[in-house]
Amino acid sequence: MFEGSTHDFKDFYKRVIVLRASLSDIQHQQICDFVRERSGTIFDMSARKHDPRLWTCAKLCWAAYKRVGIDLCPESDYILPDFLS
Repeated sequence: MFEGSTHDFKDFYKRVIVLRASLSDIQHQQICDFVRERSGTIFDMSARKHDPRLWTCAKLCWAAYKRVGIDLCPESDYILPDFLS
C-alpha cells in the first residue's frame, strides 16, 4: 500500500493512473487472503511470473488478481509495476 500524497509520485513519473477493479465481496476477500498468506515469503526482483518460490510486489498483485480470474499482465513472464493494467 502506498502511504503518502499522490504528489510524491511526481519525482518518479510524469503521470499516474489509478484504476479500481469491479470486484465482488468474495473476490475481494480471496485477493486479501492470498496476499496475507504470502506474508514473509522471499522477495526477489528476478522473480518470474510462474515461479512459486520468489515474489515481487508487482507479482504478488498480479497473482492475487489472477487467482480470481483477472490477468493484469498477460504478455510478460516478468512483472514490473508499469506492466500492470
